Amino acid sequence: MAEDVRIACRAPAKSKSSVTRIPTWKFDLKREHILAVGGAAEPHGFSFQDLASAAGERITDAQKSKLG
Repeated sequence: MAEDVRIACRAPAKSKSSVTRIPTWKFDLKREHILAVGGAAEPHGFSFQDLASAAGERITDAQKSKLG
C-alpha cells in the first residue's frame, strides 16, 4: 500500500498550539470548497464559523462520507 502523503496544518483556535498532519487529499478537498465560497463572499467576507458552514454545504454526501 502506498504511503498516505500528509500536510501539516495549524489549528485556528488560539488555545491550540499543535500542528495536525492530515492527508493531502483531505486538505485539497477542503481548500477547494473554502476558496470557492470565499471568492463569492460579500465585501466584508465571512466569519470563520460562517465560512466553514458555507464550505461544508458545498461538500457532497459522498465526499463527506470519505472525509469521515
